[in-house]
Amino acid sequence: MKPELDRFIWHTYNFTTEYVELYTLIMSGANQPVLPKIEHQPTRLFSLSFETLVNTECVPAAKEPMSFKSLEAFYLKHGMFGRFILPHPVYGELVVRFNKPLSVPKSRANGNGTVESFTLEMVEVLSQPYVFHPLEKQLNFGPSFPLKYYNVEVEYPIDASVIALGGSHQMVFKDAQKRLRIFKLSFPIVQYIETCSGLSFADHHGVNCLLLEAFYIKHRLLEPFILDYSGEKIPVIFKNPLKIPQVTGNTGCISGLEIELMENPYPDFSGVLPPPVDPPP
Repeated sequence: MKPELDRFIWHTYNFTTEYVELYTLIMSGANQPVLPKIEHQPTRLFSLSFETLVNTECVPAAKEPMSFKSLEAFYLKHGMFGRFILPHPVYGELVVRFNKPLSVPKSRANGNGTVESFTLEMVEVLSQPYVFHPLEKQLNFGPSFPLKYYNVEVEYPIDASVIALGGSHQMVFKDAQKRLRIFKLSFPIVQYIETCSGLSFADHHGVNCLLLEAFYIKHRLLEPFILDYSGEKIPVIFKNPLKIPQVTGNTGCISGLEIELMENPYPDFSGVLPPPVDPPP
């Protein structure tokens, strides 16, 4: 029988979440993406930010969640190899390990034995098929991006090549293939919506961060969807893995979220991407 994993008991933190893909889109010389096959699951990095903990030698068991010395002993026991349970406020109980070494902060001046703010980075350990949320399979996404409240910045690509011929003469070549626009979405606020039955996908679709994460997991960097922008329905794909900024206190609110989308390279969008190809050697 396998021994039970230790639990991470220090809970006075704010967190960020970063999805990690082991591949990226490979751009060809004509600015067209080459789409690799996906045969792995995404992992998540968690940055846990602590305002302070108490740095004293002798701490009663009931006060351990506030003790930096106890946290330090926990790190020394597990290092960056040992796995443990992180009770996450959004994703539930996760198996993780430390992704970076612990850095011991300075003591606060006149802080009564407390330390300055510090951050821990952990990486999820995927030991079983990845499930984002127990209700994830019940979601029926439409073809459009589900969140509603964001600002859009559009980046038009260079669509010609210029060769200097000497003097003031130049030769200009227009690109034969369509260049792809980049759409940068900035969200004033998104939020994890909590109801009496737990976190919800169904409420406040326009700002629901849990819904956004499930949508990203479904599409990742390959499967196209529709961005409704300025009266145009634009087929796009995620350009980069999703990275969620720090949640504000216990409110579930997040500000400063930014997402980059790339115009889909296949103009005849039917909701299904052509079969992926292996990247060039």
